[in-house]
Amino acid sequence: MKTKFIKAIAIAAVAASATLPAWATSVTYRQAGNFEVLKLDGSLSSDTEITSTPQLAFPDISLDDIPERCSFFSTIYGTAINVQNVIVVGMHEKRHYDAQGHADKIALQFATWDERTNDNHMKGVVVALTNGEGGVYVQRVAQFHKKNVWNPHVAYYDMDASGNISQANSPNSWAAPGTTYLLKGFRLQGSSPTAAGKADVLVISGATVDDIKNCDFIAGLRYGYSSNVRATDNYATFITPWPNSTNPEKLVMQFEHPSDMKKTAVIQMTNGVYKGESAVYAYQSFHTWNGNAGIQRYSVDQSTGAVTASNTGGSSNATTSDPPQYPVHGLYMWPQCVKKTPNRTRVFSDPSKTLTLDDIKEGEFTSRFCGGYIQAYFHNTPNSAKGFNKKVYTDDSGSVTNIIVEIQAQDGSAAKCVVVSLENGEDGIYASALFARWKYETVGYEFYQVSKTNGTDMAVAEKENVDGYGVCDLRVTVPTMWTLDQDRTWSELRDGATLDSDAFVRIKVTDSDAVLTVDEKVNVSQIEFVDGTGATLNIAEGQTVTAESISGCVTNILNSGTVVKTGEGTATWPFNNDSTGVTIVSNGTLKVASVTGTGSSHTIRVASGATFDVNGKNYASDKYYGVTATVHLEEGANLANTQGHTGHNYNNFEIVRLVLDGDATVTATKDFGIVGINYSGARLELGSHTLTVTGGKEFLLHTTTVTGTGKVIVDSGTFTTMGTSGGDDWTLETGEDATLTIGGSSVAVGNFVNGGSVSGNATLTVNGTLTPGSAAINKLTLASGSTVKATGTAQVVNTTFAASGTVTIDASEITAETLRAGDVAVLTVPAAFDPSGVTWNVTGAAIAGTREKWRTDAGNDTKTLYIARPSGLTVIFW
Repeated sequence: MKTKFIKAIAIAAVAASATLPAWATSVTYRQAGNFEVLKLDGSLSSDTEITSTPQLAFPDISLDDIPERCSFFSTIYGTAINVQNVIVVGMHEKRHYDAQGHADKIALQFATWDERTNDNHMKGVVVALTNGEGGVYVQRVAQFHKKNVWNPHVAYYDMDASGNISQANSPNSWAAPGTTYLLKGFRLQGSSPTAAGKADVLVISGATVDDIKNCDFIAGLRYGYSSNVRATDNYATFITPWPNSTNPEKLVMQFEHPSDMKKTAVIQMTNGVYKGESAVYAYQSFHTWNGNAGIQRYSVDQSTGAVTASNTGGSSNATTSDPPQYPVHGLYMWPQCVKKTPNRTRVFSDPSKTLTLDDIKEGEFTSRFCGGYIQAYFHNTPNSAKGFNKKVYTDDSGSVTNIIVEIQAQDGSAAKCVVVSLENGEDGIYASALFARWKYETVGYEFYQVSKTNGTDMAVAEKENVDGYGVCDLRVTVPTMWTLDQDRTWSELRDGATLDSDAFVRIKVTDSDAVLTVDEKVNVSQIEFVDGTGATLNIAEGQTVTAESISGCVTNILNSGTVVKTGEGTATWPFNNDSTGVTIVSNGTLKVASVTGTGSSHTIRVASGATFDVNGKNYASDKYYGVTATVHLEEGANLANTQGHTGHNYNNFEIVRLVLDGDATVTATKDFGIVGINYSGARLELGSHTLTVTGGKEFLLHTTTVTGTGKVIVDSGTFTTMGTSGGDDWTLETGEDATLTIGGSSVAVGNFVNGGSVSGNATLTVNGTLTPGSAAINKLTLASGSTVKATGTAQVVNTTFAASGTVTIDASEITAETLRAGDVAVLTVPAAFDPSGVTWNVTGAAIAGTREKWRTDAGNDTKTLYIARPSGLTVIFW
């Protein structure tokens, strides 16, 4: 996501949201009351360790942009943490300001209760946030523990007037960052309200209590005082507006932990001002415990708005300590569930006009899925459910009167669905849930045909935590499209529209022969061609198109410039055979979908962590095949084939030049390889790098020149060369699951010329299985645990041979008749090799007792390993 705080908006129509890709010349309407403020994942993933070296945590902001008492979260682990990977919250926030009054350091304490054998420990880490180049940085500054405590309620650190951090309140240990208490991941989500009488905490800016009165509130994490029970995803059980629901000035709500002493926290929200704008602030007024779960523990005086404890039977205290004894962290809100018919929920509005169903009839719907029968992760993920089977109803004049859409998601083994009806209202568009249904494994299946049919009826949830299925955070994205009715340029179609990297461009094709020529730099999220039967996207020389996907009815991408594939997803692009440009796979996976070929002068560059999938097919009658001149693999890049065969007797897709710019991987889940045009001119340029072959299938070099001093490691599958040469000292090594087949008319391994004789200096190291053939090898090493198959043809090693440990001779292919006829040669090696230090095990023989035998050949230049039938005295009884 973009590294900007999400500002709350009291209306529902927004374009180019920070959490949702924008659409070029389109608008996304979000359900009224969608206020996910103060929520920022930042740049540190959940697997990134926070170290003593400052790391960029929140790009493009400063500490002044972070309101006080935000909720910071991390995960604690380490060799001395018994309960691993516990989510912890930053507490006891301290700030330091420079001479100009700007925040230049924020310190936080992350801690967890950790039970030991004889006592209890509170183990914690202190971190500091500072400004730096490009944003806000985070680093660990100390770790500590305190015996015989159960909570992180006490601050075990302090900060002086100069911003120096030191220990406080007598921890049992205090040290510079070590390896025992560690943190990973760092994010900001929601606010941490203070205790009554302390400074209120900003919850949302740009809105009032009235704007959020119908939202559902959630505390992302609570940590109870004197409690080791952590509670996540706590929804406000009771919400009371004051003085009334029409125009409230205050919202009072209760969060509770139903099992841990029935602890509750009562929160008040009131109006205020933040940086000159309307804002909502919150504080915790009191807490209760040892009461009845699910019971409202507070009351609001209708005259004064005073909040007091009610429903006796437990204990209650005003909260004056800071932080509160039972604190709420990560407080934020979602728009309410769409209510079931006949109740209606206002979902979309626009301040600039009266929004009607006619404005959204072309839209695509997404939502969060919620309810008691929905897995929890759907609550936290926008767009976790999608709209299917939309039906639009119009009156005689063509105006839309009703839209019905199924909101569906795959939840475990069941496809679950809420049918939502949208209608016009005086102040926008309203929605109601008709019913919910489920069916196994059928997302997209039509659960209704106007009336209830197919599937099984289920209850419609009224809130996130009640039985049934519900939807909230409903969104609709309404596209308007460019029209490609004849040959056009990109700048003509854009016609002054402003696009950014979040833009989703849709282009309606009305002329299937039309060509869209990109005549300027383009950087967007997605490009989709719709409605037509085909079009050509021509990237002019010197121009660059950057996008996560290019899809739809575009049948040719003629790349004479540069195309950059972004995003973590998978895109399938149909390159034209006349392409001469460069395609860069910077993220995710790019698959080839070329009917005519990708271009004999086309270059593919694959970045670290990205994958280029040749997506081959078996025969010419299949859809995708073509030619790529050069593929460059950067350090950590991956080359793959996930469909059919390419290369090796199938002239469908030929990588004629593979260049390693770093250590990289080939994943052959289907056979493929490097094949020159007309079976000539192919090159594998290793440099000094390592190419690891995996995937279990065959990777082929056909008439390929291998250069460099690097290494090919075959982890799994089969590595095959045909007519391959190379004069440099490169190395071929196999893993335990690899198979190397030597010689034969169609398969060979090593530096081979014309499919048989050997040249060059390749070293072949076998850890897996070696199947001998008629071709000779210059250098061979059999590692301990490897296997040599006896095929009836001896494998010849000309220059250097080595073996160690235990080597298995697989005799399963040799018949008893062949063994009775004479010894069977397996390996012929230089005479200098001493086999006595190796254990040779014969397995799978047709005759029990078959053994290995070494014999020095005539001239004493070589020696040969044979398998032979048992020898010795035979006693015959009759």
